[in-house]
Amino acid sequence: MSKRPTGSNVLLISDRRPEPPQELTADQAAEWKAIVARMPAGWFARETWPLLVQLVRHISAARGIARMLDRHWENYGLETLALTLRMQERESKAIATLATKLRLSQQSSYNAKTAATAKANRAE
Repeated sequence: MSKRPTGSNVLLISDRRPEPPQELTADQAAEWKAIVARMPAGWFARETWPLLVQLVRHISAARGIARMLDRHWENYGLETLALTLRMQERESKAIATLATKLRLSQQSSYNAKTAATAKANRAE
């Protein structure tokens, strides 16, 4: 469904949530759906989809790296462990950057004043 305001400027706002692209794996598609479901309908305009695709890919990669570390870190030599931890750090940075760009992170939702208010009012 779309809303059309009157006047010379036409603005279409979709109330539908985008489906995950077929290029995503099943796990990535599930993550896409979970993220999209948490945001208001129309949050993800078509031009944001490539960022969202990359976000869910980085989340999937980060989980894979975490599984590798959880299962095998004791068997890694220092060099392999350091490399794997750097991979994990790169994925974390990419996730944080993309989440911020898509305005999904707390940093995107709060300024210093509203963050302080939210912290003060949180349930213990």
